[in-house]
Amino acid sequence: MKRISLFVLTLFTMLFIVSCDGLYDDTEVVPENYLPTPTVKYSNGIVNISCDAAATDNILWINIFRKNITDSAEEDAFVNIGQVLPYTGLTFTNSAQFTDEHVNSSTEYEYYIRYAYKNGTKVIYDRTSTKKITTDSNGHGELTLTPADEVSLIYNAETFVLTGTAPTSTFDVFISVNNGTKTMPVYYLDGMDLRNYLPEDFLDKPISFGEFIAQIESPDEINKVTNYYWSLPVKVKDLSDL
Repeated sequence: MKRISLFVLTLFTMLFIVSCDGLYDDTEVVPENYLPTPTVKYSNGIVNISCDAAATDNILWINIFRKNITDSAEEDAFVNIGQVLPYTGLTFTNSAQFTDEHVNSSTEYEYYIRYAYKNGTKVIYDRTSTKKITTDSNGHGELTLTPADEVSLIYNAETFVLTGTAPTSTFDVFISVNNGTKTMPVYYLDGMDLRNYLPEDFLDKPISFGEFIAQIESPDEINKVTNYYWSLPVKVKDLSDL
């Protein structure tokens, strides 16, 4: 539970920023030029992304976005596939590394990096230029959820209990929750009592549910950071009794 709580608090702070279907906030971007430019390289089914993130840059976390250019259905959709986060109490002091093994062969992807950094007391987001990669072999295959035949959830607003069928995965599965002004992910369990997972400002007003994602957590002991890998999102198809 400690690991799940840390993940939720981290993403709650960053509003889980993705540009997919308007679900996540993408309005606080302030272009800057002095943050490190990432290097994106491809070899043998693996995309390696690195950048020199120094403590003086005041970088709080780094997000990796990817667009599948080959699939026309995803032509305009950048998806937030991961995050690099320093260990608690530490800052970026070395080259930040992110390895995207979840690619398909003969596919062209476009990547960009988004930094969150502290400018005084305000958190600012900076987006780097994009980089295109054409793959020639498979990695582990794209990280995806397997949707149930009908993703059907029931939420009881009086008891705060959420029940129903979710997509299946061998990894932890989260669902996004929105209170009208904020969006945060919650670790999903059938029959969960949301009072154990949501802050008070989510429980004192109507809430809605957006998409499921799967997560892989990978600590990097050398650079003292944690890499989070996120699946392509799966929408909730039906939600009754709101």
